[in-house]
Amino acid sequence: MSYPAWSWNALGVAQSVQSIAAMRETGVEWAALCVFWFQNGVNSTVITEDPNRYTASRPSVAKGIADLHAAGIKVLLKPMVDLRTGEWRGTIEPSDAWFDAYEAYIADWAKFAADNHVEIFCIGCEFVEAVRNKTWAPQWRRIVASVRAAYPGPITYASNHGNEQNISWWDALDYIGIDAYYSLSTQDNPAHADLTAAWQRQADKIESWRKRVWPDIPILFTEIGYRSYDGANRQPWDYQQNDPAKVDLQEQVDCYSAALEVLTQRDWFYGFYWWNWETNPNAGGLNNTGYTPQNKPVQSLLSDWYKNRLTGGRFSGIPSAFLYESAQK
Repeated sequence: MSYPAWSWNALGVAQSVQSIAAMRETGVEWAALCVFWFQNGVNSTVITEDPNRYTASRPSVAKGIADLHAAGIKVLLKPMVDLRTGEWRGTIEPSDAWFDAYEAYIADWAKFAADNHVEIFCIGCEFVEAVRNKTWAPQWRRIVASVRAAYPGPITYASNHGNEQNISWWDALDYIGIDAYYSLSTQDNPAHADLTAAWQRQADKIESWRKRVWPDIPILFTEIGYRSYDGANRQPWDYQQNDPAKVDLQEQVDCYSAALEVLTQRDWFYGFYWWNWETNPNAGGLNNTGYTPQNKPVQSLLSDWYKNRLTGGRFSGIPSAFLYESAQK
């Protein structure tokens, strides 16, 4: 499950502890703890925390990690960069100065991850323009080296769906990460069989690419999600449509179910981080059109899969050789 911290003190408080307990009761074993820093615009080279926006404080992040661990949930720490202009991070224009700033930012978080015994670390998220041009590959490999020097565990990068094939340095990482918001159909509320067929086609494309270029690297969906909204399967990345009359709890269930049925049968696939579980335990509900599965029928679907269908094997955790404790020995 993805677990974003939307405010300075969202983590480490009683409400978050209660929400984490409900997440664990659902059967969740891994959480991507998402933390946001900011830069002013696409050409900025300064990356800072921002207490006036949705930045979580370092102490609260440390408490959040401790609370997840105490609940029996392993952590993927995912520092993310957003723009104060409201533009998408995928539009950030890279430069040597930006890579210098980003390397300092992400290496510092890598050390924080090591200090707090995080099990997996994500070195970046959805920097479409910063990875599209392969001339920047040496800068990314340098960033990987800096992260490796600070953090001993496994690492990944969260590529935007479709952009994963533009990255030439997956061999430097332990997992291929995809934020898998692939469009499934052009229809509102398609049949479950149509959604399953769409995921079969998409999984085949991913599998063919991986087999051709990176056959030995397992894949994580560092994000995947569907709103409880009529037509959510069409553009799963679209979080802005807001029509309360278009609540569709069943379409959310069908989208989750199709992804689970297809991806769990592929031996290269190692797990989902669903977008998203909120720190508010009362989030979601039957009148909510947002992404969270909380307090919706899809939460029961997930619980059934996680508790009854996905037990043991690769879905119980990363290979033992990659565990943080093993890396410390």
